Amino acid sequence: MTKYILASGYRGMTENTARSFRKEIFGGIEKKTIKILDCFFAQDKSSWSERFERDKVFFVNQGYDLSFELAEIESFVEQIKQSDVVIFQGGHARVMEDVLSKISGWKESLAGKVVIGSSAGADNLVRHYGVGKTMRIGDGYGLIPIKFIPHFQSDAGVDWSLLAKRLEDYKDTSLETVYLKDGEYKVFEF
Repeated sequence: MTKYILASGYRGMTENTARSFRKEIFGGIEKKTIKILDCFFAQDKSSWSERFERDKVFFVNQGYDLSFELAEIESFVEQIKQSDVVIFQGGHARVMEDVLSKISGWKESLAGKVVIGSSAGADNLVRHYGVGKTMRIGDGYGLIPIKFIPHFQSDAGVDWSLLAKRLEDYKDTSLETVYLKDGEYKVFEF
């Protein structure tokens, strides 16, 4: 069974929510050291190392023995196979989509893992998604058969009800639409 956790980013998480989020990720893994693969493919490569170091801070010192690895395009599938947790970080969904479209076998390699999608990283895991800032509707890889809007109601300049309506009416109208505000997360297991 694969556990998928969609997050609307870590920002906005209270300490209680963050603790619950970490427990959801690591609590069911029965290994001495949990291996985390952190994927920043949705961001400019020049920022990966810095963001990787900042992301580690969010997870360390929580009572788990963790090992971190920065995802690399050339060895991504092998890295997934060696990991317990794979995190698809946010940024720009289309950038990540472009990278992932050139990597064979990555989806199949996620079987049995804990897979986290944060913001644009989550967009690529779902069937369809909406982007608040641009009002764009996009197609993800469909690993989680839902429609998704991250950062829901976080920006006062976005017509969230219009975006929600557009996404609900977009293709596969029978699919559930999940709206997550900053700091929220939702778990799916298949």
